[in-house]
Amino acid sequence: MRRYLRRRDAVLREVPGHCVVLPGRGALPPGVCAFLLDGPVARFLWDALGEPRTLDELADLVSDSFAVERARARDDARAFLDQLAAADLLANRA
Repeated sequence: MRRYLRRRDAVLREVPGHCVVLPGRGALPPGVCAFLLDGPVARFLWDALGEPRTLDELADLVSDSFAVERARARDDARAFLDQLAAADLLANRA
């Protein structure tokens, strides 16, 4: 089963009311200078990805921590991983 990990060179910065991820040595897609972590679940998932996790592990963490149905937690985690992948913010190997 695939394990996901955020890039170690990405930098998290907090600005009033938001958390922003800067790409570090890499680059975000053209026209994008930062990645916004919008809401507590996104921040929670970003922090959880500090160590390798499977999609199912992420879904369990979200479901348990935010009292949402596991299916919805899995869908939300999958969507977040897709966004991170599109922004090149996941490590190539975990």
